[in-house]
Amino acid sequence: MDALLPTLYFGRPIVAFNGRFSPELAFRLMQSHQVTHTFLFPTALKAMMKAYPSPRSQFKLQLQAMMSAGEAVGDAVFAYCRDGLGVTVNEMFGQTEINYIVGNCAMSWPARAGSMGKGYPGHRVAVIDDDPEVRRAMAALLERWGCTVFVGEHADAVLQAKLGSLPNVTVFTSALTTEVTGDGEKVNGIVYQDRVSGATQRVEPEGIFVQSGLLPNTDWLKGVVELSKHGEIVVDDRGQTSVPGVFAAGDCRRGQSLVVWGINEGRGAARAIDEYLTGQSQLPAPGITQGLATG
Repeated sequence: MDALLPTLYFGRPIVAFNGRFSPELAFRLMQSHQVTHTFLFPTALKAMMKAYPSPRSQFKLQLQAMMSAGEAVGDAVFAYCRDGLGVTVNEMFGQTEINYIVGNCAMSWPARAGSMGKGYPGHRVAVIDDDPEVRRAMAALLERWGCTVFVGEHADAVLQAKLGSLPNVTVFTSALTTEVTGDGEKVNGIVYQDRVSGATQRVEPEGIFVQSGLLPNTDWLKGVVELSKHGEIVVDDRGQTSVPGVFAAGDCRRGQSLVVWGINEGRGAARAIDEYLTGQSQLPAPGITQGLATG
């Protein structure tokens, strides 16, 4: 409905497909229906990039804009969309209950790979974290894009000074978050205690990002299975690790992403385990079922 109603409001046709995703099908749908605006998950874009490195040499596309969410697009896919598809992909972040609250809009400001962009108009955003490296990265992001509120629990002096110099950032230091409030439908406030005075205060953002780092908790597997430089478990296309008979699925192998991708990988790993143990499997194979585009 989030896509259907605005599309109909502006009098534009919408194209939807109910079936299993494939790169060829996606390109043929966009070509035959002259799609101009589309939403595609990063996983779908990766599959399209692998199958058709130079899509415009094989399909006549009329894309004007693209959105993507669910996980980070990454440098390679970002470049593919720009060079191969002729559009700058707009990454964004939101939730089903509140739609998208932060994101990019290439028509209004430069988009960068890996950036969630700015708070969309009408939204106040708070960031709560307890990781020095994440705080420094967030400071650089806020300087460039400008979220409205930053709440730091243990921010270091250099970071405080940096954030305090930014006109579009409000800094709360020595703050202990005690409560997140809502009206039964959405978030409407953060209650925190000043660690110095003990006073209780309240701010009223419309979105909250709780950031505790993105590294998987896989230290206990070092020396047991192969890990990437970021600590993700390395697997093959069936979910099997470097140790025969040991399989992995979810955030521990791909980093932070949507629950639906963890479920999909879990289905694949379960089928692979069944095949490993019995030589065959009647379990359903994993797959991507999606398709939404407007023209």
